[in-house]
Amino acid sequence: MATTGTPPAKSIGVNFPAESVSCAPGDYILRREAGGRWKIFLVKDIVQLNRLVPLKRDGVVTGLLEEAPLLDSVAPAYMGQIHLLVTAFGAEHSSSEEGLRAIASGALGQAVENVCLDVQRFPKASSLVQTPPAAPTR
Repeated sequence: MATTGTPPAKSIGVNFPAESVSCAPGDYILRREAGGRWKIFLVKDIVQLNRLVPLKRDGVVTGLLEEAPLLDSVAPAYMGQIHLLVTAFGAEHSSSEEGLRAIASGALGQAVENVCLDVQRFPKASSLVQTPPAAPTR
């Protein structure tokens, strides 16, 4: 039987680094900082970055070009790296349990939106992922 319409998109397999947490948009990540305090991040999106190179004419930027096609034998910056677009919350917590209670109550402190961090900044050894409960259906 013939099919019509748009063909399915090719699947591009990308995996989280083995030493980093795995997460999805909407998840909270609690990370133990050097002083033993815990910080909370809300995952907004998961991205890969491409460096852009400014094109100039007479010293004025007239456009941007992706760096990768311009390189000969050097790997482009950030190649294959996964980054998280997060909201970083200002409150610090004395334990992960206290952090989980803060998530549940919404007492997260001042929010800094749209912070882009390499997922490797969230190692499994010092981070945990909290997936919020699904909203009730009606």
